[in-house]
Amino acid sequence: MKYKISRLQEKDVVEVVKFHNKYLGKRDFINERELLSRLKIKNGIFLVAKDEKGGIIGIKLAFIENDVCLGRGVAVDKNFRRLGIGKELVSIFEVELKKFPKVKKYVFASSTPEGVPFHIKLGYKPLILLQSEKRDLLENIDLNKFTIREKCFNKEYNVYQVYLESEEKLDLDVLKKLKTQYPELEITYLFEKTL
Repeated sequence: MKYKISRLQEKDVVEVVKFHNKYLGKRDFINERELLSRLKIKNGIFLVAKDEKGGIIGIKLAFIENDVCLGRGVAVDKNFRRLGIGKELVSIFEVELKKFPKVKKYVFASSTPEGVPFHIKLGYKPLILLQSEKRDLLENIDLNKFTIREKCFNKEYNVYQVYLESEEKLDLDVLKKLKTQYPELEITYLFEKTL
């Protein structure tokens, strides 16, 4: 199966937004206006994988904010997975990121566990963020399998937060059980790499 990875072009922005929304969910920060603006001022890294007919089959998006690169999603069409496209998108992205010498850190998040094993295989270590508007909910959860990096109250979002590191190999089943037991608990997987 032949495909080509290239930088995002203006003509593909509408399709990339649709692709992002389909595979990663609709997000306020991914829209036509934002992507066109960032393309114009070269304030991000936007990669697109296309099949032989020019259809979009994968994306890797990131915004540059001062000295931080914020990952805004990597996704591959479900019919083209397990072909190395996602891995190649990340590999090309990491080369492109070196063209921004002022960037000191790369940070991205996932609110679903599907992408976590993929990123662990590529050498990224996750940090788990638990969030709830109810303080007692977070205090009643048994977190003995984790190292607590930080507990705080986020005034901007009015939520209590606990940042966890996994002592051993990350056991996603433990987190799935937590989510089942506490449906109002928000679990986000954070990844960061110092450059």
